[in-house]
Amino acid sequence: MTRFYLILFLSIMMCTAGCMSKKKVIYTKYYLITPPEMKVDHNSDSARLKYTLQIGPVEISPAYASSRIVSRAATNEIDYFRYHEWAVPPKVSIQEFAISYFMAKGLFKEVSDRITNARPDFKLAINVQQLEMLELKEEPLVAHLAVQYRFIDNVGGEVLFRHNMDDQITLNERDINELARKISELMLVSLEEVESKIDGLQLERPQQ
Repeated sequence: MTRFYLILFLSIMMCTAGCMSKKKVIYTKYYLITPPEMKVDHNSDSARLKYTLQIGPVEISPAYASSRIVSRAATNEIDYFRYHEWAVPPKVSIQEFAISYFMAKGLFKEVSDRITNARPDFKLAINVQQLEMLELKEEPLVAHLAVQYRFIDNVGGEVLFRHNMDDQITLNERDINELARKISELMLVSLEEVESKIDGLQLERPQQ
């Protein structure tokens, strides 16, 4: 009888092990918000403006601030994707995106999250209100970004302009990689608009 129970026990264990080995393992996937490849031709001597720019502070609405990716199916209801996350927290990736953009454009002689040698001449404050996939009923599936910029004269503290962008791009399918690409495209457009406004200020060059 003891031998019978031993064989039965071993059979059950083998069956359980076989079932477990057939289970599909689900891994978390990670996504980046990144600017397109741009030729960085940044030289302080050839900068269009002889000023320094600090990117920050960067603020993200609390619901969107973590690495979890937001899906919104109703006005006041959000959900988070399972097994899909931002590789870098949005606060960091958005700041790095803006730094990379302005460095590549060669508009300022120095661009950083902090100016080490002296007080920065200008600051670009960024506030992201929404960063999500919209899945509203009877409407197209879209990537949605709402962001506000403040361009600040850091010497006098005056806000020289504010710029708001609240825009969407249609998604072909419920694909998170496409969402990340479209959010990056929206970020790029918003920074191009900010750059255009800075150019429009016709800032005077300081004396050399």
